[in-house]
Amino acid sequence: MNGTMLIFRAAGPLADPPMRVVLTSPPELQALHDALGGWLERVPGFDAIMLDGTAHRCVALCDEHGKGKKLPINRGATLLWAAARQAAAWPLTNPDGSFIDWLVGTVVVLLGDDEFMAAL
Repeated sequence: MNGTMLIFRAAGPLADPPMRVVLTSPPELQALHDALGGWLERVPGFDAIMLDGTAHRCVALCDEHGKGKKLPINRGATLLWAAARQAAAWPLTNPDGSFIDWLVGTVVVLLGDDEFMAAL
């Protein structure tokens, strides 16, 4: 079982790469809670990500109450979410290019082999 946890922080330049954590089993709930700083919410439609030039299926998580906490917009994760939704013909932008929704705070993306993904 092989997996990766990508941690996208909201602060910092857009070009900053996410922190990568190599996993041999799914992360514990407490580790995810600690990374996000709050209750977990699965990001709808964020089920694919391009990483190192390869498409991967994934599960993305954010703080369920992040917008209520007025956490900063996570531009990098929002752009990746928009790409995943666009590929699924479920756009995240209006015809004028403005965003319908966005992600805030830290976002965690989990990806891995079939065994890892089935265990999530």
